[in-house]
Amino acid sequence: MPSATRSTIELKSNNEFQPIQGIAISELQNALLRHGYALNVNGMGDQETLNALLSFKKAQGLALTTLVDRRTWALLLVLDRPILRIYDGFDHVSPHLRDAVRELQALLIRQGFQMTLDGRFNMATDIAVKQIQEQNGLTTDGIVNQNTWAVLLNVQWFSPFLKDIPEIHSGSSEPIQFLRHEGDISFTRRRLAETYNRLGGTMQHISDTLQIPKTTILALYHVQGGGRRHDIGKALIRFENHYFYKNWGRFYPELYNQYFRHGGYNGEPGQPWQQHRFRADLHDTFRSFHGNLDLEYTALQFAQKLANDPEPALLSVSIGNTQILVSNYRLIGYSSAFEMYETFQQSEKAQMVGFFDFCNRVKSPEQGILITALREENWQKFIEHYNGPVQADAVLTRLVHTLQEAKSLLG
Repeated sequence: MPSATRSTIELKSNNEFQPIQGIAISELQNALLRHGYALNVNGMGDQETLNALLSFKKAQGLALTTLVDRRTWALLLVLDRPILRIYDGFDHVSPHLRDAVRELQALLIRQGFQMTLDGRFNMATDIAVKQIQEQNGLTTDGIVNQNTWAVLLNVQWFSPFLKDIPEIHSGSSEPIQFLRHEGDISFTRRRLAETYNRLGGTMQHISDTLQIPKTTILALYHVQGGGRRHDIGKALIRFENHYFYKNWGRFYPELYNQYFRHGGYNGEPGQPWQQHRFRADLHDTFRSFHGNLDLEYTALQFAQKLANDPEPALLSVSIGNTQILVSNYRLIGYSSAFEMYETFQQSEKAQMVGFFDFCNRVKSPEQGILITALREENWQKFIEHYNGPVQADAVLTRLVHTLQEAKSLLG
């Protein structure tokens, strides 16, 4: 792809465009199509294309200009690419990734590598990827993440994730000034002060980036996370049997059924997220384990051993004070389930940042709706989309009360 197509271009609603921009505008239109915008690929910077561009930029938190600059190109071309690794595209691993692997192979062939364009991430593909990574100063691990895609697509990658912002990544978690919480204050206010003293510095950076008040960040994190203190290496987790069935058990149902149970399957009553039980020995009876953190870890470790592969079990776990499913690792900017799991185990800051990255990136039902609701202080809208209508009233009551307490602390 000629580098000229990565130049900054400007759309105008009167259909005016330079001839050299025609190829770039066609590529822009194809990229917008991939992101779900319905328009015609005609190489013309028409009003339909401009509207789609502005909608995309709004969802990504970009300035609402008519320019398609390097940052816009990066998010258009790289953000939605799946992270790929060796054996992706093979029938027994991830056949749904075959089209993405085929596109990767086409880009590698364009770089001069010889390989079969078959959509299977084989050894030849792995070797070529590692050579590209080495030539461009990237980690030579063969994992095609955003940085590797950016090189192949000839764009400069700009990460949209909070966790990659230098001030947040390397900055102090603690605030410049600590809050005093001695004396006759409410239990909620005391816990809020303790949380702020651990994470106030990170809250300030998130507030500056997302334009959300610190009081909102503090109160929301407290309500969604329960104000718990994180223990390194023993993060709060919940092992979800029905996800383990989806990720592994459905391929080995007889083995799964010997050790795990969940609602709505194999004679168990209730919904899939109910009636979770397991046993580690065929001579034992099935027992419930939610609510007991030690048993949650026992179930996770046993599932990893049973599958002879840690990933299906990790993808079935929600982790951290705000309980984000590890299966969302790509959504919040991690290269693998293991990377997200280990990072959350080591850092409460990573958990908080991951929560707001999730709110910023998830489509609920469209990307950006949760952050917009927080900026507009539309608490009910946020809760209905994040927590769901069943819990909305109870969570709203807690959030309003906690916000009042947070404001009394931070002014």
